[in-house]
Amino acid sequence: MMKYKNVEKNVLRVYRKVSPSVINFDSNPELDAFYTRRLKIFKTLGIPTQLFKGKTVIDIGGGTGEKSLLYALWGANVTIVEPNEKSCAYAESLFSQFGLQNHLKIINKSFFEFNAAKFKEYDIVICEGVLHHTADALGALNKISKNLKAGSIFMLAIGESHGFFKRTLQRKLVHSLAGTDEDKIVGVSRKYFKEHIARAVKYGLRPENTVIYDTYVVPQFQPVPLERICNAFRKNKVVYVSAYPKLDFFYLTNTWSHKMEDPYNYQFYKDYYKFLEKIWMTSGEENLAGDLKGFDVQGMKQRVERDALQLERLEEKIENGTFKDRDLDPIRKGYVGVGLSYFVGMKSSAQNTLKSLKKTS
Repeated sequence: MMKYKNVEKNVLRVYRKVSPSVINFDSNPELDAFYTRRLKIFKTLGIPTQLFKGKTVIDIGGGTGEKSLLYALWGANVTIVEPNEKSCAYAESLFSQFGLQNHLKIINKSFFEFNAAKFKEYDIVICEGVLHHTADALGALNKISKNLKAGSIFMLAIGESHGFFKRTLQRKLVHSLAGTDEDKIVGVSRKYFKEHIARAVKYGLRPENTVIYDTYVVPQFQPVPLERICNAFRKNKVVYVSAYPKLDFFYLTNTWSHKMEDPYNYQFYKDYYKFLEKIWMTSGEENLAGDLKGFDVQGMKQRVERDALQLERLEEKIENGTFKDRDLDPIRKGYVGVGLSYFVGMKSSAQNTLKSLKKTS
């Protein structure tokens, strides 16, 4: 209990100073870009916006409410659970500006103090970019997954340890040179990762200072391995709906009558997922033209293995303080790994629905 409070206190100190989520909705271009980006995310995950109409949604760590606002615009009644009182006030004001204050309920409380039984009151549960900033990301994931109601949708966005590997190396380097001094962290991150920060500002629609504080300054940043994420879903009977990056085999052509093992069964897919994790770990700037030309799967595999080994060696150099500037290219150029990984699941029912209906009719 004390550990999570200390971690949360330190994280909130940073986020009260520089909010990680504020988008400038007074600017029409930024508003349009934000809306288009969110539509793209949901389209990629196979979640139509019509799903939100008439539904109850809980947004865990909903921050200043920009994402939650869209769920309300799409017809949902939204509850935000958020420990930062400044963010709560901002979200309340934002909803009022759009005349949607009656579609919002705010619970200004730590996630770890929130009554888990309340999750059963919601049709859609969303948690984006939050759990890896807590003292117990896996415990939080299990708490949510265990307490969902049957048939509800759970959308999780989290820092997965392989997809976030390059960014973790960035943080290791910055903190090895700057320690915990915020001003030094800002200076070192700008010195070494100027290109990455500029890219994040452009595509993430957040100011430079926000990107730096949310990426390098925030004191708690603990990504979770794919295996543990899958195990939490599977243990708590949350079945696979979609994910991004995708977990599916690209070559599957089985008929609907063919039994397919749930993609959240990590042990079943272990050999495949181990290689998939290396793809996420080494991902950077896309080279679709090069990858598609001849489509050399074996050559791509060799490249991934080589790049993964290079990153592991770079981690050692950073930890030993023996790196040179040219060694840092893999964590400076391109989009530097996956970023947030998205996992969507549906809480399964303990009973066969048709049998249940037959018994009650």
